[in-house]
Amino acid sequence: MHGNQLSGKVPDFSKNLALETLQLGYNYLEGTIPSFAANTALQILNLFNNQLSGTIPSFASNTALEELVLFNYHLTGTIPSFEANTALQKLDLSDIGLFGTIPSFAANTALEFLSLSNNHLRGTIPSFAANTALQTLDLSSGADTYPCNGLKGTIPSFEANTALQLLDLHLNKLTGTIPSFETNAALQTLWLYSNKLTGPIPSFAANTALTDLELFGNQLTGLQSWCADTTDRPQGCYIDVCSSRSRTFLHESSHSLRGGGAKPC
Repeated sequence: MHGNQLSGKVPDFSKNLALETLQLGYNYLEGTIPSFAANTALQILNLFNNQLSGTIPSFASNTALEELVLFNYHLTGTIPSFEANTALQKLDLSDIGLFGTIPSFAANTALEFLSLSNNHLRGTIPSFAANTALQTLDLSSGADTYPCNGLKGTIPSFEANTALQLLDLHLNKLTGTIPSFETNAALQTLWLYSNKLTGPIPSFAANTALTDLELFGNQLTGLQSWCADTTDRPQGCYIDVCSSRSRTFLHESSHSLRGGGAKPC
């Protein structure tokens, strides 16, 4: 039923006790998200790109849930707890305008993908040290036309997240220095641009899989010396860094510098 131009409300599936997968994305469904508390066998629920409203219901009874995708419509309220969903591997709640803080996901040790981008989230970034299977973490904000997260505080350590491939924290209000990512050998994309980060850029020489590093729109120091020392990063990596007053691009394939500008959220 994915992409079939369905309209109306999401029907009641409370009598479908054996239901494991429900995919209703890319339709025109309206109203609120019904309770799926009776569907204890549910593993995959995709309701993205509809016209749903209201809050996200509790999924505490859905202990078999592996994938929940609700992105791109206008919900209200906060992110519910997913502590009971220990089988959860993918959670996408991006582009829906949620408020509040980011809850702990320490119980979700199977979690591989988490996107909470383009909401109205505040507070600090919790530790993800228990989420050793995590591959993608996106807590960023988009353009001015999208909701804007405003996460503060420092970037926590991701030393335990050795499977991490993408970390996107851009357009928040993060402060402090950039932590070491030496243990994140699988890291391919690191976007920390348009925050309030200070201090020197650490070495990324150990991140041999890194292909995209974007740090512009911060107040980082020692940029010219860091750019000159090509041993601090893998060859072939696209790198975009800047100071508070100027933006500098360093493309490893050409070793060229050019200027530009960045607008913070």
